Amino acid sequence: MISAHRRNNSLDRVKINGEWLSEEQKVREGIVNAFQQLLLEDMGWKEDIGRIQLDQISQQEAENWRLLFQRLREFHEHSSFLKSLNNTFLVLIPKRMLANRLKKVVGKVVSTAQNAFVTRRQILDASLIANEVIDSWQKRKEKGLICKLDIEKAYDSINWKFLLKVLQKMGFGSKWLGWMWSCLSSAKFSVLVNGVPTGFFSSTKGLRQGNPLSPYLFVMGMEVLDVLIRRVVEGGFLSGCSIRGGSRSTLNISHLFFADDTFVFCEASKEHLTHLSWILFWFEAASSLRINLAKSEIIPVGEVDEIEELAVELGCRVGSLPSQYLGLPLGAPNRALSMWDGGALEMAVYFKRGRITFIKSTLASMPIYQMSIFRMPKIFARRLEKVQRDFLWGEETWRGKFI
Repeated sequence: MISAHRRNNSLDRVKINGEWLSEEQKVREGIVNAFQQLLLEDMGWKEDIGRIQLDQISQQEAENWRLLFQRLREFHEHSSFLKSLNNTFLVLIPKRMLANRLKKVVGKVVSTAQNAFVTRRQILDASLIANEVIDSWQKRKEKGLICKLDIEKAYDSINWKFLLKVLQKMGFGSKWLGWMWSCLSSAKFSVLVNGVPTGFFSSTKGLRQGNPLSPYLFVMGMEVLDVLIRRVVEGGFLSGCSIRGGSRSTLNISHLFFADDTFVFCEASKEHLTHLSWILFWFEAASSLRINLAKSEIIPVGEVDEIEELAVELGCRVGSLPSQYLGLPLGAPNRALSMWDGGALEMAVYFKRGRITFIKSTLASMPIYQMSIFRMPKIFARRLEKVQRDFLWGEETWRGKFI
């Protein structure tokens, strides 16, 4: 079984830059070179974010960072540690301590439009707000656009100097910046090719997957895009959607971020999309984070004329409602069965053994995430119950007795 699994996961040949490589040594060299290029920063011109105003931590909070690492004096005093410590798959104690401290203040320096990795903010918040925006547009019979943007290789592309500049403008001191630079720049990589470590190289950009600091640093970097969008909205160059909040107050929702999942709400006009494209270009020039237009789309709300021309202006494709956002339906009627017909009913066909376990772990649990913000229709609840009952006792599609 193990040998068969290894054969299925082995890499006999690979296509790199349009050329097929089949010789084992060339396959290894080609893969290592591809990853080296991916993690190598272009040393050309970068936009300066010096004029961007970001929220800052307090002076007292900035002073408190000096209390860290009393036992790790070398790292604390010299902003460095043995490079060999950073060449493992283990999470380092310094990084874990830094991440635990950092997550306590992230919510103070990033806006409420960001919901990822911030204490007391949930993934459901973003999906709920997005559905409220669509519902508000539809009730008022207004036209609007949802720009669903995909950031290309987000963690692997972000510029280190950009991140350090963001941290500096947020009020972090030189000691903290030194710690961050040490954590970022000392990492080295090897690529497992058919189970064999190949190459040993460093990177000049990007955040390491699995590093406990990476999620917090990324959302802090995305705060620059948040500030840019807010500034153009305040200047009248981009409009969001006004929805009624508590105490009869009105909220203007122009964008939502969940890590690299980016939603921008705007008026269905060519001028607004032009302004948005300028913002995205400026942000890319500063951070090296590029919008993958091939995977991005604009979704019209209401009867939007010349939607194809608007898509050309931004350079992306046209989507439609209902859609998906963070694993939840977007813009679908709450009582529509299509909104609830996910994979749970279809997956039951493929499982014949361990039926009780499957019912508890999948059929009964999959709708719970969606039910956190949507009320399940009674007709679907009865359908789901019938599927579970028939699946357990072997009726209809699943003939035979319980296993």
